[in-house]
Amino acid sequence: MWAEIEQAGANFVLMLGTMALLAGNAPETPEMLRCRGRIRTLIGIPMNAHVAQLWRERFGVTWCSGTVYGSTEVGQALNARFFVFGAIQQTA
Repeated sequence: MWAEIEQAGANFVLMLGTMALLAGNAPETPEMLRCRGRIRTLIGIPMNAHVAQLWRERFGVTWCSGTVYGSTEVGQALNARFFVFGAIQQTA
């Protein structure tokens, strides 16, 4: 997986929550070490707080989400990050 991330220059990963757990606990590889901090966003459907923290600490992921599933049409919109300034909302 890390070789493909490195080759593609990916900074966003979408995976099944089970894969996030397996990848998060996998042994270190040279590709994994080179990619540390490259992934900014990980969405794992579903993902619990433990797995999200694992990815933040081990791989330097800045934002993890995975609490929205079963909403094929609107999942990404519901997972979006919003910053609220008064009554105005802006996406990150």
